[in-house]
Order: sequence, then structure tokens, then C-alpha cells
Amino acid sequence: MKNKLSKSGVTLQFSTHRKRFLTTCAVMALIVGCTVTPKPLSDWERAVRVDRDIQEMFGNQRSEVIANPITLYEAMARALKYNLDARLKLMDTALAEKQYNLTSVDMLPQISAGAGYSGRSKYEAVVSKSMQTGIVSPTPYAYGDKTHAIADLQLSWNVLDFGVSYFQAQQDANKILIAKERRRKLVHSLLQEVRVTYWQALAAERLSPQVDDLMEEATFALENAREVERQRLMNPSVVLNYQMTLMETMRDLSEMKKELLLSRERLASLMNLKPGTRYRLVGPEEGNYTLPDIRSNLDRLEWLALMNRPELREEDYKLQNTRLEAKKALVKLLPNLNLALSGNYDSDQFLASKSWIQAAVQLGWNLLNPLQMQKTLSLAETKEAADNLRRQAIAMAVLTQTHIGWGRYQGAKETYLLSVEISNVAEKLAEQTANASASDSMSNAEQVAASARALFAKLRTAMNFAELQDAAGNMYVTLGIDPLPESVVADDIGTLSAGLERVMSAWDFGRFTNEDYPSIPPVPMRRPTIALQVKLPSKKVFEDSRFVMTIEPSAFAEAELGDDVVYSATLRDGERLPVWMYFDAKTLTLSGKPPALAQGLYEVKITARNKKNLSAYIIVAVQVLRGYKSMLDLRGADPDARVSVIERCTSEKCEDYPMRKPVNDFPDKVIVGPIPDSKR
Repeated sequence: MKNKLSKSGVTLQFSTHRKRFLTTCAVMALIVGCTVTPKPLSDWERAVRVDRDIQEMFGNQRSEVIANPITLYEAMARALKYNLDARLKLMDTALAEKQYNLTSVDMLPQISAGAGYSGRSKYEAVVSKSMQTGIVSPTPYAYGDKTHAIADLQLSWNVLDFGVSYFQAQQDANKILIAKERRRKLVHSLLQEVRVTYWQALAAERLSPQVDDLMEEATFALENAREVERQRLMNPSVVLNYQMTLMETMRDLSEMKKELLLSRERLASLMNLKPGTRYRLVGPEEGNYTLPDIRSNLDRLEWLALMNRPELREEDYKLQNTRLEAKKALVKLLPNLNLALSGNYDSDQFLASKSWIQAAVQLGWNLLNPLQMQKTLSLAETKEAADNLRRQAIAMAVLTQTHIGWGRYQGAKETYLLSVEISNVAEKLAEQTANASASDSMSNAEQVAASARALFAKLRTAMNFAELQDAAGNMYVTLGIDPLPESVVADDIGTLSAGLERVMSAWDFGRFTNEDYPSIPPVPMRRPTIALQVKLPSKKVFEDSRFVMTIEPSAFAEAELGDDVVYSATLRDGERLPVWMYFDAKTLTLSGKPPALAQGLYEVKITARNKKNLSAYIIVAVQVLRGYKSMLDLRGADPDARVSVIERCTSEKCEDYPMRKPVNDFPDKVIVGPIPDSKR
């Protein structure tokens, strides 16, 4: 008996210690959770972060020493490889791929394994009651162990979740493509900025020493002019005008030099060079520049832009995701079918079978889901319409950018060619001034002014060439064509620069498609009808008079449809021609005789179409002038009963009679006679 009490005391003491331990742990966890306070980073932690960022920002370029001068295409290659924004977009693509891989796993069935241990202080027992006598048995019956181990392995698959995950995986796959299109857009903009900045930096590197030398000469000449002014050796107004001209030239040179020098820092930033890194540039000498030559018509440029712009491609994938979202929403409204299969084990000695296999099928459905189906479909249609409208708005902006970019390119090219001529003339004037100064026919100050004008013209020419490159590069960005062929997969500077040079050199000669660059499609054979901006004089004809209007086939020459062309004519809105107007498709002749009361402007749409189903149209206007004037109006009891008496006009001035009054009732007899001239 004593031994039993001793064991009972030990058990009680152990239970008490356990309760105290658990209580202490709970109190400590509560105290720790309530005492959390903001803790700012220390200076050491921030210093470590700064050092790590610098290492990661510029560490990958430490092994590449910039010993040789950098070409345009090498600068672009460095920007593609090292620019942080480009690397960030590449990381976005990688994140989208990881998300897609994660979503794909959700389509697989769920396999779960579990194991555990269960224990209680007393047996799980029940008593029984007789259904006939109502007597409760005083003896309890145990039907489970106090302690037992359990384990199970379960395979479950929700058909509805599979459908939702399937469409979600497709959406995530499209998000990968969207991320790639956004990276394409960044690459296009990045290389465009490198292009214009490179040419500005190259001009700064070549012309900055000349600007510094000339600034010294100009400063010396300005001091001499001020000395002449103090000694009154020349007319003060002449000396002051010279000083003003010289200082304005020095100011312009200084501002342009500052802008050019800043371009070197911008170029270094684009290549992700550490600020202060010294580098040199190399390029063709002045006079040997290859001018960009975009040899194409606006029709083809529009198609290239609409087919290749990253923004429009992104909208295509967004539209697909909108449709997939609608399918996913509809799937969620379907009945839910869940399949389960499991293997189980239980060590309970009261069980007849300690291990068994269990299968289950469960079907469930919210009976209110059919009420939401129509609203879901309506919402999907609205979203799709919004996506289409947004894409069309972007397409309109792309077409506008194409035309603006084309005009800007043409203007920049003309400006550069003119600036080259101005620079040549300024250079000749500077040489003549230098020769005249050597023979003492002009002063040294005038020589400095002439040299400054020549150098300023040279700087302006360099800036105009950079603007031409900017306009051409902007046109390439507008078209959305990629600067690298798909065959270039390496990321070393040499391979990237060689690929860029091969493709962009072809661009400069107007070749946007080649064998190693298949992603630019040709202009489709089935394209919308082209509206030709051909100005044809309108045809004026009076009512009840015949007219004939012949259109020359050369009006459609811009469309390049060929010789085998079929012509047709309708009104501008697509309606048939009036019954009094006839179009001869063989002779391209429009004729007719407008009847009375046919006054108005008739815009006729003449369409030309070849065997390849390419078409274009022009608009011609036929203006029918008034040929009759009203003399008398008769109205009856019926509001629709009305008769107007008209008279043919005999001059260009054709107005109704001012004394005309309506007759409200039909008389038995109407006699129409000439109206006296005095009442007209």
C-alpha cells in the first residue's frame, strides 16, 4: 500500500512540475510578444549594405578593363549586359517563369502522409441501454485503447481545382510572355538612348580640346578689345558690338560644350560604368558618316509597327488572360467533384483490422451558382470589350507615332545636310579671315570671331547628326523591331556587339528583314484598304444638268497595285451611288444628271483592287448646285399632302421668290402663270 502511494505521489509531483513549466513558457512568450519595439539599423549594418551593393553593381565589370576605345555597338552591348534596368526586367521574366512552374504543380493530385500518437488518462468506454426494457447496463464497455499510434497516406484530387489551376497556369504562361515584351520595350528604349548619347559623347571627345583652345584665344581677344575701348583707339560702338558678338559666341560654345560633356556621364551610366571611370570612344571620322536611310513607304512601316510593337503584343496576351479569367470564373460555378484514396493504420487493439484502404467520392454544388453565370458572362464580355478598345487606342497612338517619327526623320535629315553646308562655308570664311589677317588686312580679333563661328557651326553639325541618329533610332523603336537576331544567345561583349552591328548596319540601309531575322513578318496579303491622300478638284454641276468626270489611273500609283486592277465606286459611307449617277469601271469615268431637288455634296469612294486582294481608294466630290427655285407651296388637310411649284433658274443666283406664301387648301383648279418681274 505504501508503495502504491509513493508511486501516486511521484505521478502527482511530475504533473505539477509539467503544469508549472507550461505556464512559465506561455507567460514568457506573452511577455516577449508584447515587448517588440522598432530597432533601426546601425551605421555598421548600413555600411555593410553599401559595400555589398557596390560590389554587386560594378563587381561583374572588374575583370573587363576598358583599355581599347569603345565603338557604338560595343556601348550598346555593354548596356544590354550590365545596365541595371535591363537586368531588372530580365529578373522579372525569371520571376514569371518561377511562378508558372509553381502554378503547374497545383494541377497534380495532393499526396499527404500523416502519423501521430494519441493518449488519454482513462479508457474510452460506453454503457448500453436496452431498447425493450430501458434498463441501463451498470457495466461500462471499453472500445478503444488509452494510447495508440495512427498513420495514413492519402491521395486526393479535386476536379474543380484542377480546372482552375489549368487556366491559372495558362495565365501565368502568358505573364512570362508579357514580361518578355516589357523587356523588349526596355531594350528598344535603352539602345535608342545609347545611340544618341554615344554620338553626343563622341562629338564632345573630339571637339572639346578645340573649344578649350578657342576659348583661350577668345578671352585674349576680348581683353584686347577692352583695352582698345579704354584707349579709345576705335569707334566705341564698333568695339562694343564686337565684344557683344564675341561674348555671345563664347557663351553658346560654353553651353554646347557643357551639354556634350554631360552626355559622357549619361553614356557611362547607361553602360553601368562606375562614375569617374575613364574611357575613350571611337567612330567614323567626320565626312565619312553613314546616314540612316529608311527606304520604305508609310504603308509598310505602319504594318511593321502594328505587328511588332511590344505594347500591342502585350495587349494580345492580356486579352488572352482576360478570356482565361472568364473561363476560370465559369469553372468555379460548376459542381465540385472530390476524389480521395487513402491507406490507414491504427495500433488500437480493439480494432478488428489495424490497417485498411479507404476510398471516397464527394460531389457538391452551390445551387445559387446558376444565378451568377449570366452576370459572370456579362462581366467577361465587358472586360474583353475594354481590352479591345484599349488595344485599338494604343494602335492609334502607334500609327500616329509612325507618321510623326517619319516626318521627324525626314526633317532631321534635311537639317543635318544643311548644317554640313553651313559648316563648310563657315570653315572657308575662317580660312579667308586667317589669310587676310596674315596680310594685315584684318585684325586678330576678327580672326578669332571667324574661328569661333566655324567651330560653333561644326559643333552644331555634330549635334544635328546626333539628332538625326535620334530620329532614326526613334523610328526603329516605333517600328518595334528587335536589334538582335534570335540566333545570338551568348552574353559576351564581342558576340553581342557583332550581332548588333550586323543587324543595325542593315537598318541604316533600310533593310528591316533578312534571313537571320525572321520575326518581322511581311505585309500581309489581306490588309485593310489604303486611303490615298490624292487631292482631286471637286466637280460642280447644276440640278438637271449633265456632268462627266474622268479619273486618271495615276491617282492610285502610290498604292503600287500593278496593272491588273479592278475599280468600283460607292458613296463614302459604303452606300450605293444615287440612281442618277453612273460609274464606268473600264474608263474610270463618273457621270450623271442630278434631278431637281438633288442639291448637296456627294462624296464618291472609288476603290482599286488587284488579284492579290490589295486595295486602295480615293475620294472625289461632286457638288450639286441648286438649279430650281420655289414659286408656290400648296398644302392640304393631310400634313403630308404638299405640292411645290418650281421654276428653273436662269442665272447663278437662284433664290426662292420672297412673296411666296403657302396655300393651306387645295383649290378646285390651279392655274400657274408667270409672276410679274416687280414681285420677284
